[in-house]
Amino acid sequence: MRKKTRLAVIGAAFAVVGSGISIPFAGSASASSGPSVTVVNMAGSSLADGGAAVVTGSGFPSHSADPSGLEVIECSDPGGSPANLPTDPSLGCDGSTVSANQINTSPSGSFSTTYAVSSLSASGNSDINCDATDYCVLWVGEDYNNQFSDGVTEAFSAPFLVVPAVAPSITSASSAAFPAFSTSTFTVVSHGIDTPTVSESGAIPAGVTFTANSNGTATLTGKPTTTGTFPLTFTASNGTTPNFTQSFTLYAGFRVTTTSLPPATIGSAYTSPSLNVAGGTAPYKYKVKGLPKGLKASKSTGVITGTVVASKKVHAGTFTVTVTVTDSKVKTSTKHPNPNGHGKETATATLHLTLLS
Repeated sequence: MRKKTRLAVIGAAFAVVGSGISIPFAGSASASSGPSVTVVNMAGSSLADGGAAVVTGSGFPSHSADPSGLEVIECSDPGGSPANLPTDPSLGCDGSTVSANQINTSPSGSFSTTYAVSSLSASGNSDINCDATDYCVLWVGEDYNNQFSDGVTEAFSAPFLVVPAVAPSITSASSAAFPAFSTSTFTVVSHGIDTPTVSESGAIPAGVTFTANSNGTATLTGKPTTTGTFPLTFTASNGTTPNFTQSFTLYAGFRVTTTSLPPATIGSAYTSPSLNVAGGTAPYKYKVKGLPKGLKASKSTGVITGTVVASKKVHAGTFTVTVTVTDSKVKTSTKHPNPNGHGKETATATLHLTLLS
């Protein structure tokens, strides 16, 4: 890369106010009557490390009048502030050539070209490689060392930063319950630079749809017409490797979500966790059948407690336990309609309890 210092003066593209310099962050940084340069595909005022920048220009001499093409020079901010960037060649522009190939304009004097982007700390080669802590601008003109005297054959871009690429992640919950009596929505939230795209794999219950959004989110929405537990996988990708995957469980309809019980020991006190459900309306009523003698379940929580006493009829082994849970009715009527109104729902599950001697 070559370092150069600009010495000539061009027409005013930026206004100098006191000891500071006023620099816009949107659109072209050039006077409207002269050439203009714009850096697009920007994340706010930042370019993503490892990404690409599209640089466009207009108002330059046409190719036929300028057979040597245009140069693109990268100018970094030594002070970490856009106010310190050169906006006039007389202020100096120590920079490096962005591309070995010069740009040829169209007959109308415009151009559009794409450059690779990285911070100086990144490995590999790139075209635009400003330090991640410094603001940069791009200078475009016919001859960096020998400016034309008309002052309209060159232009600066607006300032920009090069920010590190951030691998994608998903931060939203790993499960959701969709009741059968109303429409529900769940938002998958991802993060990363560039903004990730979220995709889904796995069978979604009928009545529910998945939509990937452009802002790094995705939505599950609908009213399931079938009940069950549906394992899904969400993947967030933004061009970095590896992608981020999340295992997700969608509970459709009113379901018992507890799948196992801890073992009990004959002669020892026993307390199980609460029996969990999804998709219903609290409060719930629990009924548990098939427990060994000495254990019983709470009707309000489903917690199983007690002590199995050793006897000739009680032996170590596996017991099949049937759990039945009934939720609460939500009142609705023609006079006072409730969109979530429904009658009582019942969910059942078969669990196994191991009894140890």
